[in-house]
Amino acid sequence: MMINPTPMSLTGLMRWRDFWDRVNQLSNHQLEIRAEDICQRQEVKYKPLGRAVRKQLAGARAEDDLAIELVRVALQLRELEAFASYPTKRVAFKIESLIWDQISYSLHDVYRSIREGVLALTFKHHGAQSIERELINRPLFVNQDAAKRWLRIRPSPLADQKRASRELIQVFKRDYPRKKMKREDFIQAIRHKFEGLSREQAKRLWAEAAPAEWRRAGVKK
Repeated sequence: MMINPTPMSLTGLMRWRDFWDRVNQLSNHQLEIRAEDICQRQEVKYKPLGRAVRKQLAGARAEDDLAIELVRVALQLRELEAFASYPTKRVAFKIESLIWDQISYSLHDVYRSIREGVLALTFKHHGAQSIERELINRPLFVNQDAAKRWLRIRPSPLADQKRASRELIQVFKRDYPRKKMKREDFIQAIRHKFEGLSREQAKRLWAEAAPAEWRRAGVKK
């Protein structure tokens, strides 16, 4: 079942379109903070899932779709919960998290739901008397407290460190386009910026941020 049939009051819910408007006001940097935060938390809980989420968001980032994919991931992981309003009464029904998964694409236009704030289910896959059929194209809502928490996520120390690592390398490449930064120089610079950062932590940041040709085996950096 894609919809929980128990009706709920609209109290405590935010209009989805209001939430999506606020998501679209986030800067790229703020989106990256949320991406890193969600990846880190999933990797702590279950590393393979965290890696899958990281890969999923990397693909969206390449297509310039990070905002919508972040919201979809949050819905999949139940960090956000969406609700569809009933046609004639001031009640809503909770949408189950599985509806936001890729396997449901033939049943549900996931990205249209997120962008337009309506439940974009396909008619042909839902019976005439089903709650799913009644709620097709009805306005969406989101749990207000969860939405506010998601929107105000603050950067974790690791997110700051990764961002600073990328910036450090970008500045070096801009200033010295014909040179390769040495790993030791990077380690010293990033440890100077983040007091208390260990050499091992700095090495991991280098491994993630440095271009492949700088890290190639046989070339000491």
